[in-house]
Amino acid sequence: MRYDTVIWDWNGTLLDDATLCRTVMNSLLAEAGLPRLSVHRYQAVFDFPVEVYYRRIGFALDTHAFEHLGSQFMAGYERARHTCRLRSGTRKALARLQQAGIAQAMLSAYPQLTLDAVLRERGLHQHFTHVVGASDHYGRGKTKQAHVLRAQLPASRKIALIGDTLHDAEVARSIGADCLLIRGGHQARRRLEASGCPVFSSLAAAAAWVTGDATDVR
Repeated sequence: MRYDTVIWDWNGTLLDDATLCRTVMNSLLAEAGLPRLSVHRYQAVFDFPVEVYYRRIGFALDTHAFEHLGSQFMAGYERARHTCRLRSGTRKALARLQQAGIAQAMLSAYPQLTLDAVLRERGLHQHFTHVVGASDHYGRGKTKQAHVLRAQLPASRKIALIGDTLHDAEVARSIGADCLLIRGGHQARRRLEASGCPVFSSLAAAAAWVTGDATDVR
């Protein structure tokens, strides 16, 4: 096996919530009289910290305005998050790594308390030895949390972080982990490929790579 530990991202990687995020944001854009986001434009401009993304799509923000908008977005997201499905192959990928003896952890920019609750609601919490989320809902990134998580893992671990954004690649580098990226989430395939990280079409393909069952499953 290539790795003995996998750190999973949640939003966009295991949870298929990109459409919901775009729908909620389009409601806020409409209220502000700003152009709505197509799927193509959303995947081209979404980024971390999300304040950068908010500015790219037209919002003029100071700190107070950003936090107010972020709270509006999260309220809309939470009202409808139950409509989001797990990405195809999520349960099989988690079970496959568990059966292979690979430790699994969760690292997310989603608020910690809500993340814990959602994993239990979805019946996934038993797969993760550690679950590390954010202290707020403003999407400022997860580099700091990644270092907290890394300190809780044995130093000898060979780690892969699996995510769906360039920020996941940045976070992985910051803790000395490899990064595997899944397309079809919050950022466009061409952006992910520019990172130099392996990019996969499915969770099954990424899991096969982790376990060494395939050398070129994309």
